[in-house]
Order: sequence, then C-alpha cells, then structure tokens
Amino acid sequence: MLLDIDYFKSVNDSYGHECGDQVLASFARQIKQVLGDRGVVARMGGEEFVVVATTRDPQEGVQLAEMLRLSVANHSFQWRQQTLHLTVSIGISSGKTNAWQLTEMFNSLLAIADENLYRSKKQGRNRTTQNEVAEKPSATSLRDN
Repeated sequence: MLLDIDYFKSVNDSYGHECGDQVLASFARQIKQVLGDRGVVARMGGEEFVVVATTRDPQEGVQLAEMLRLSVANHSFQWRQQTLHLTVSIGISSGKTNAWQLTEMFNSLLAIADENLYRSKKQGRNRTTQNEVAEKPSATSLRDN
C-alpha cells in the first residue's frame, strides 16, 4: 500500500521544513506502531510511504489500511506549542508471489497502489482505495505461497 500525507505542503509552508521533518518522523513511528510485526514501512520520498504487509486475504489488507488511516486521523502531532492534525490517503493492492517473481510482482503491485492512491486523492483525500480488476492483483499485501 502507498500512503501519502494529505496537504503536507501546507505543513512545510506554515511551520517550516524543520517541523515537516519532525512530522514525517512522527508519522513513520505512528505507522510502525500500528503495523507492528505485520509488515514494514519505508519512506518513498516527500510525504509518500510504502507499507508491505502480509495478510491472509485482501479484505484483511483493507482492514489494516483503514486501521492505519484512522490512527493517523486520530493522532495529534506536536510541534513546539502547536498541535497538528493530519490525514492520509492510501492506495492498496495485493497479490501472491514467490521469490523468483518478487521484483516483478512488487513493481506491478506498487503501480496499482499508486493508481489507487491517486483515486483516494481525487475522491477527497483521507480515504483508502482499492480496485477489483480481473487479472490484476488488488487490495493490500504481498504474501508468499
């Protein structure tokens, strides 16, 4: 899944890049805490993060994405005397893979998650989007057979 902090540019513009850096670090900690040992999180660049999680089925992946989204929406980020409230848009995809297909499948899933992230942004932000396209992976996880 791809996570993008909504309106992050306004954080940098209003409070400065030092605040933005602290928000990014706090956001990553928040995601890691909720994710626990179900997966890993990494910053892709800017305010975009990728989560690779193992789930039993696509629906569990959607539930995990919603847990992450709600945890951000309900969390207060502190900066000096300011309390900041953020939201996150999430695009998800899923599929089964094995070791010899990992790179190809990851790139495919990432592209689908990116399309779904764009849909989340276009539909008003602070939401999780997946699609159910036949012949394509669709929901949240990479998992081994």
